Amino acid sequence: MLCLAVVGVVGCNNGEAGMPSAEPALRKIFPVGPYKLDMSIANLQGLVELSPSEYAALSRGIVFAGEKDFHARTTKFLGYDWDIAIGVVGQRIYKISPLLEFGDVASEDKAYSAIYNYCRQQLVLLC
Repeated sequence: MLCLAVVGVVGCNNGEAGMPSAEPALRKIFPVGPYKLDMSIANLQGLVELSPSEYAALSRGIVFAGEKDFHARTTKFLGYDWDIAIGVVGQRIYKISPLLEFGDVASEDKAYSAIYNYCRQQLVLLC
């Protein structure tokens, strides 16, 4: 199993004290398929909130007020079909958790190399 987590705490404040502002961070993020940090979920279809047993299985040390986690639609990203989970606060995405599962190490290694190279390239372009 190969998991790539794109995590950020941006766009969650909606003017609330104690939450970071999204503005500086938005210039340094890139989408995962159709999902992007600080994106509104208002027009997203196919979101299914985690069940009580799925929430219980998570080791959630910090939970923001109003935070919800959803399974989102599978999306094509870097040539692979990813299972996607998103974390939401105030109707905005603050966490994207893409997941790939493989049956063999060779396929996993190939995907890892492609993902690593893409992320490295994106980060160089953003700096």
